[in-house]
Amino acid sequence: MYNFKIHIKVEYFQHSKRFVIGWRFKNIKGEILMFKLNAKVKKYLMCSLMLSTILSPALSFANEAENNVMNGDSSIYSRSSQESQMITIEDQIEQVKNNDNLSQKDKEEFLSKLEETKIMPYATSVVGVTKSVPYYKQETSYYCGPATTKQTLQYVKGSSPTQKTIANSLGTTTNGTDGTKIVSYLNANQSKIKYIIAKPSSQDNFTTLVNAALRSYNSPPILRVKYLSGDGWPYTTNGHFLNISGQRMNGTKIEHRLTDPYIQWKQPNVTSGTFYRDSAITYKGIKNHFAQHFYY
Repeated sequence: MYNFKIHIKVEYFQHSKRFVIGWRFKNIKGEILMFKLNAKVKKYLMCSLMLSTILSPALSFANEAENNVMNGDSSIYSRSSQESQMITIEDQIEQVKNNDNLSQKDKEEFLSKLEETKIMPYATSVVGVTKSVPYYKQETSYYCGPATTKQTLQYVKGSSPTQKTIANSLGTTTNGTDGTKIVSYLNANQSKIKYIIAKPSSQDNFTTLVNAALRSYNSPPILRVKYLSGDGWPYTTNGHFLNISGQRMNGTKIEHRLTDPYIQWKQPNVTSGTFYRDSAITYKGIKNHFAQHFYY
Protein backbone atom coordinates (compact mmCIF):
# COMPACT_ATOMS: atom_id res chain seq x y z
CA MET A 1 0.00 0.00 0.00
CA TYR A 2 1.41 3.41 -1.01
CA ASN A 3 0.77 6.97 0.00
CA PHE A 4 0.15 9.60 -2.69
CA LYS A 5 3.35 11.64 -2.49
CA ILE A 6 4.77 10.97 -5.93
CA HIS A 7 7.91 12.69 -7.21
CA ILE A 8 9.87 12.61 -10.43
CA LYS A 9 13.31 11.31 -9.51
CA VAL A 10 16.47 11.63 -11.59
CA GLU A 11 19.36 9.56 -10.31
CA TYR A 12 22.89 9.09 -11.62
CA PHE A 13 24.51 5.77 -10.95
CA GLN A 14 28.30 6.11 -10.83
CA HIS A 15 29.09 2.44 -11.44
CA SER A 16 27.06 2.24 -14.67
CA LYS A 17 27.64 5.84 -15.81
CA ARG A 18 23.96 6.37 -16.60
CA PHE A 19 20.88 8.32 -15.52
CA VAL A 20 17.69 6.64 -14.39
CA ILE A 21 14.38 8.52 -14.43
CA GLY A 22 11.32 7.14 -12.76
CA TRP A 23 8.46 7.54 -10.30
CA ARG A 24 9.57 7.67 -6.67
CA PHE A 25 7.09 6.26 -4.14
CA LYS A 26 7.21 5.94 -0.38
CA ASN A 27 5.04 3.25 1.13
CA ILE A 28 3.43 3.25 4.58
CA LYS A 29 6.49 1.56 6.03
CA GLY A 30 8.67 4.39 4.85
CA GLU A 31 10.35 2.23 2.24
CA ILE A 32 11.32 4.05 -0.96
CA LEU A 33 10.45 2.32 -4.20
CA MET A 34 11.59 3.32 -7.68
CA PHE A 35 9.89 2.46 -10.96
CA LYS A 36 11.56 3.15 -14.27
CA LEU A 37 9.74 5.07 -17.00
CA ASN A 38 9.73 4.05 -20.63
CA ALA A 39 12.02 5.74 -23.17
CA LYS A 40 9.42 8.12 -24.66
CA VAL A 41 8.38 9.48 -21.27
CA LYS A 42 12.02 9.87 -20.21
CA LYS A 43 12.80 11.81 -23.40
CA TYR A 44 9.83 14.13 -22.81
CA LEU A 45 10.79 14.77 -19.21
CA MET A 46 14.43 15.48 -20.05
CA CYS A 47 13.41 18.00 -22.76
CA SER A 48 11.01 19.70 -20.35
CA LEU A 49 13.70 19.88 -17.69
CA MET A 50 16.19 21.42 -20.13
CA LEU A 51 13.67 24.02 -21.39
CA SER A 52 12.74 24.93 -17.84
CA THR A 53 16.40 25.47 -16.97
CA ILE A 54 16.99 27.64 -20.05
CA LEU A 55 13.84 29.75 -19.83
CA SER A 56 13.57 30.28 -16.09
CA PRO A 57 16.14 33.11 -15.85
CA ALA A 58 14.57 35.01 -18.78
CA LEU A 59 11.05 34.58 -17.44
CA SER A 60 12.19 35.60 -13.99
CA PHE A 61 13.84 38.73 -15.38
CA ALA A 62 10.74 39.67 -17.40
CA ASN A 63 8.54 39.12 -14.39
CA GLU A 64 10.82 41.27 -12.25
CA ALA A 65 10.74 44.06 -14.82
CA GLU A 66 6.96 43.87 -14.99
CA ASN A 67 6.41 43.81 -11.24
CA ASN A 68 9.14 46.07 -9.91
CA VAL A 69 9.71 48.85 -12.46
CA MET A 70 6.80 50.62 -14.10
CA ASN A 71 7.52 52.19 -17.51
CA GLY A 72 4.93 54.13 -19.49
CA ASP A 73 7.01 56.89 -21.09
CA SER A 74 8.29 55.89 -24.53
CA SER A 75 10.76 58.79 -24.71
CA ILE A 76 13.12 57.19 -22.17
CA TYR A 77 14.21 54.69 -24.84
CA SER A 78 15.44 57.16 -27.48
CA ARG A 79 17.99 59.94 -27.20
CA SER A 80 16.58 61.74 -30.26
CA SER A 81 13.12 61.54 -28.74
CA GLN A 82 14.43 62.93 -25.47
CA GLU A 83 16.03 65.87 -27.26
CA SER A 84 12.70 66.70 -28.91
CA GLN A 85 11.07 66.83 -25.48
CA MET A 86 13.23 69.68 -24.19
CA ILE A 87 10.60 72.35 -24.86
CA THR A 88 10.86 75.70 -23.07
CA ILE A 89 8.25 78.37 -22.36
CA GLU A 90 9.92 80.52 -25.03
CA ASP A 91 9.61 77.69 -27.56
CA GLN A 92 5.91 77.41 -26.85
CA ILE A 93 5.38 81.18 -27.09
CA GLU A 94 6.98 81.13 -30.52
CA GLN A 95 4.89 78.14 -31.60
CA VAL A 96 1.66 79.85 -30.53
CA LYS A 97 2.53 83.09 -32.32
CA ASN A 98 3.26 81.22 -35.55
CA ASN A 99 0.25 78.89 -35.39
CA ASP A 100 -2.20 80.17 -38.01
CA ASN A 101 -4.76 77.53 -37.02
CA LEU A 102 -5.39 79.23 -33.67
CA SER A 103 -7.96 81.98 -33.30
CA GLN A 104 -6.80 85.31 -31.92
CA LYS A 105 -8.67 84.58 -28.68
CA ASP A 106 -6.95 81.20 -28.29
CA LYS A 107 -3.56 82.76 -28.97
CA GLU A 108 -4.13 85.39 -26.32
CA GLU A 109 -5.17 82.80 -23.73
CA PHE A 110 -2.16 80.60 -24.46
CA LEU A 111 0.27 83.51 -24.39
CA SER A 112 -1.18 84.90 -21.17
CA LYS A 113 -0.78 81.55 -19.41
CA LEU A 114 2.73 81.04 -20.77
CA GLU A 115 3.89 84.50 -19.77
CA GLU A 116 2.36 84.12 -16.31
CA THR A 117 4.55 81.11 -15.53
CA LYS A 118 7.61 83.37 -15.71
CA ILE A 119 6.43 86.03 -13.26
CA MET A 120 4.16 84.15 -10.85
CA PRO A 121 5.16 84.85 -7.19
CA TYR A 122 6.09 81.81 -5.11
CA ALA A 123 3.49 80.27 -2.82
CA THR A 124 4.85 79.18 0.55
CA SER A 125 1.44 77.96 1.68
CA VAL A 126 -1.75 76.97 -0.16
CA VAL A 127 -5.47 76.78 0.39
CA GLY A 128 -6.68 73.19 0.47
CA VAL A 129 -8.64 72.11 -2.58
CA THR A 130 -9.80 68.80 -4.03
CA LYS A 131 -10.78 68.21 -7.65
CA SER A 132 -13.06 65.30 -8.47
CA VAL A 133 -10.76 63.85 -11.11
CA PRO A 134 -12.21 60.43 -11.98
CA TYR A 135 -9.97 57.42 -11.50
CA TYR A 136 -9.41 54.91 -14.29
CA LYS A 137 -7.10 52.01 -13.62
CA GLN A 138 -4.79 51.71 -16.59
CA GLU A 139 -5.66 48.68 -18.69
CA THR A 140 -2.07 47.61 -19.36
CA SER A 141 1.22 48.17 -17.58
CA TYR A 142 2.20 50.77 -20.22
CA TYR A 143 -1.15 52.63 -20.52
CA CYS A 144 -0.51 55.32 -17.90
CA GLY A 145 -0.45 57.96 -20.65
CA PRO A 146 -3.84 57.04 -22.16
CA ALA A 147 -5.40 56.46 -18.72
CA THR A 148 -4.19 59.81 -17.35
CA THR A 149 -5.38 61.54 -20.53
CA LYS A 150 -8.78 59.92 -20.08
CA GLN A 151 -8.95 61.02 -16.43
CA THR A 152 -8.12 64.58 -17.43
CA LEU A 153 -10.51 64.76 -20.36
CA GLN A 154 -13.33 63.19 -18.36
CA TYR A 155 -12.91 65.83 -15.66
CA VAL A 156 -12.67 68.77 -18.05
CA LYS A 157 -15.54 67.97 -20.44
CA GLY A 158 -17.51 65.17 -18.76
CA SER A 159 -16.84 62.57 -21.44
CA SER A 160 -13.88 60.71 -22.88
CA PRO A 161 -13.05 57.90 -25.34
CA THR A 162 -11.80 54.50 -24.24
CA GLN A 163 -8.20 54.07 -23.17
CA LYS A 164 -7.54 52.04 -26.33
CA THR A 165 -8.94 54.78 -28.58
CA ILE A 166 -6.83 57.40 -26.82
CA ALA A 167 -3.77 55.13 -27.01
CA ASN A 168 -4.21 54.82 -30.78
CA SER A 169 -4.45 58.60 -31.11
CA LEU A 170 -1.35 59.14 -28.96
CA GLY A 171 0.66 56.49 -30.79
CA THR A 172 1.14 54.52 -27.58
CA THR A 173 3.20 51.33 -27.92
CA THR A 174 4.38 48.70 -25.47
CA ASN A 175 7.18 51.18 -24.68
CA GLY A 176 4.61 53.73 -23.52
CA THR A 177 3.57 57.21 -24.69
CA ASP A 178 5.33 60.35 -25.90
CA GLY A 179 4.37 62.91 -23.27
CA THR A 180 4.22 65.95 -25.54
CA LYS A 181 1.51 64.25 -27.59
CA ILE A 182 -0.71 64.21 -24.50
CA VAL A 183 -0.68 68.02 -24.41
CA SER A 184 -1.52 68.27 -28.12
CA TYR A 185 -4.30 65.71 -27.78
CA LEU A 186 -5.91 67.48 -24.81
CA ASN A 187 -5.85 70.86 -26.55
CA ALA A 188 -7.34 69.35 -29.71
CA ASN A 189 -10.17 67.55 -27.89
CA GLN A 190 -11.44 70.24 -25.49
CA SER A 191 -11.48 74.04 -25.44
CA LYS A 192 -11.95 74.93 -21.75
CA ILE A 193 -8.31 74.65 -20.69
CA LYS A 194 -5.19 75.60 -22.63
CA TYR A 195 -2.69 72.97 -21.51
CA ILE A 196 0.96 74.01 -21.60
CA ILE A 197 4.29 72.40 -20.73
CA ALA A 198 5.87 73.93 -17.62
CA LYS A 199 9.40 73.35 -16.35
CA PRO A 200 9.54 74.43 -12.69
CA SER A 201 12.78 76.05 -11.58
CA SER A 202 12.44 74.93 -7.95
CA GLN A 203 10.11 73.16 -5.54
CA ASP A 204 8.57 76.51 -4.55
CA ASN A 205 7.98 77.37 -8.19
CA PHE A 206 6.44 73.95 -8.76
CA THR A 207 3.98 74.21 -5.86
CA THR A 208 3.09 77.74 -7.06
CA LEU A 209 2.27 76.49 -10.56
CA VAL A 210 0.26 73.56 -9.19
CA ASN A 211 -1.66 75.95 -6.95
CA ALA A 212 -2.46 78.16 -9.96
CA ALA A 213 -3.55 75.14 -12.01
CA LEU A 214 -5.93 73.89 -9.35
CA ARG A 215 -7.35 77.19 -8.11
CA SER A 216 -7.07 79.65 -11.02
CA TYR A 217 -7.40 77.43 -14.08
CA ASN A 218 -9.39 74.49 -12.64
CA SER A 219 -7.07 72.18 -14.55
CA PRO A 220 -5.75 68.97 -12.97
CA PRO A 221 -1.99 68.97 -13.69
CA ILE A 222 -0.39 65.96 -15.35
CA LEU A 223 2.86 64.80 -13.80
CA ARG A 224 5.66 63.20 -15.79
CA VAL A 225 7.90 61.48 -13.27
CA LYS A 226 10.65 59.02 -12.54
CA TYR A 227 11.15 57.43 -9.12
CA LEU A 228 13.97 55.29 -7.80
CA SER A 229 13.92 52.94 -4.86
CA GLY A 230 14.05 54.96 -1.65
CA ASP A 231 12.41 58.08 -3.14
CA GLY A 232 9.31 57.70 -0.96
CA TRP A 233 7.09 56.56 -3.82
CA PRO A 234 4.91 53.39 -3.75
CA TYR A 235 6.87 51.85 -6.64
CA THR A 236 9.85 52.45 -8.90
CA THR A 237 9.35 53.82 -12.41
CA ASN A 238 11.56 55.07 -15.20
CA GLY A 239 8.73 57.09 -16.72
CA HIS A 240 5.12 57.57 -15.61
CA PHE A 241 2.10 59.89 -16.05
CA LEU A 242 -0.57 60.69 -13.44
CA ASN A 243 -2.76 63.55 -12.23
CA ILE A 244 -2.55 65.93 -9.30
CA SER A 245 -6.17 66.23 -8.10
CA GLY A 246 -5.77 68.39 -5.00
CA GLN A 247 -3.57 69.92 -2.33
CA ARG A 248 -3.58 70.52 1.40
CA MET A 249 -1.43 71.83 4.22
CA ASN A 250 -0.09 69.26 6.69
CA GLY A 251 1.44 71.43 9.37
CA THR A 252 3.91 73.60 7.49
CA LYS A 253 4.22 71.19 4.56
CA ILE A 254 2.28 71.21 1.31
CA GLU A 255 0.91 67.83 0.23
CA HIS A 256 -0.48 66.89 -3.16
CA ARG A 257 -3.44 64.63 -3.75
CA LEU A 258 -2.59 62.23 -6.58
CA THR A 259 -4.92 60.29 -8.85
CA ASP A 260 -2.72 57.51 -10.19
CA PRO A 261 -3.95 55.04 -12.85
CA TYR A 262 -1.20 52.58 -11.88
CA ILE A 263 -1.49 52.51 -8.08
CA GLN A 264 -3.90 49.56 -7.93
CA TRP A 265 -1.44 47.42 -9.86
CA LYS A 266 0.85 47.71 -6.84
CA GLN A 267 -1.65 48.35 -4.03
CA PRO A 268 -5.00 46.70 -4.90
CA ASN A 269 -6.63 48.03 -1.72
CA VAL A 270 -6.35 51.65 -2.95
CA THR A 271 -9.68 51.40 -4.75
CA SER A 272 -10.10 55.18 -5.04
CA GLY A 273 -6.85 55.42 -7.01
CA THR A 274 -5.82 58.41 -4.87
CA PHE A 275 -3.21 59.08 -2.20
CA TYR A 276 -1.25 62.03 -0.78
CA ARG A 277 2.46 62.78 -0.97
CA ASP A 278 4.59 65.65 0.31
CA SER A 279 5.18 68.18 -2.47
CA ALA A 280 8.93 67.61 -2.04
CA ILE A 281 8.46 63.98 -3.13
CA THR A 282 6.18 64.99 -6.00
CA TYR A 283 8.76 67.49 -7.21
CA LYS A 284 11.58 64.95 -6.84
CA GLY A 285 9.87 62.73 -9.41
CA ILE A 286 9.91 65.60 -11.92
CA LYS A 287 13.56 66.41 -11.22
CA ASN A 288 14.53 62.74 -11.63
CA HIS A 289 13.01 62.65 -15.11
CA PHE A 290 15.14 63.79 -18.05
CA ALA A 291 12.45 66.24 -19.29
CA GLN A 292 11.85 67.83 -15.85
CA HIS A 293 8.45 69.22 -16.79
CA PHE A 294 4.74 68.70 -16.18
CA TYR A 295 1.54 69.80 -17.90
CA TYR A 296 -1.21 72.13 -16.65
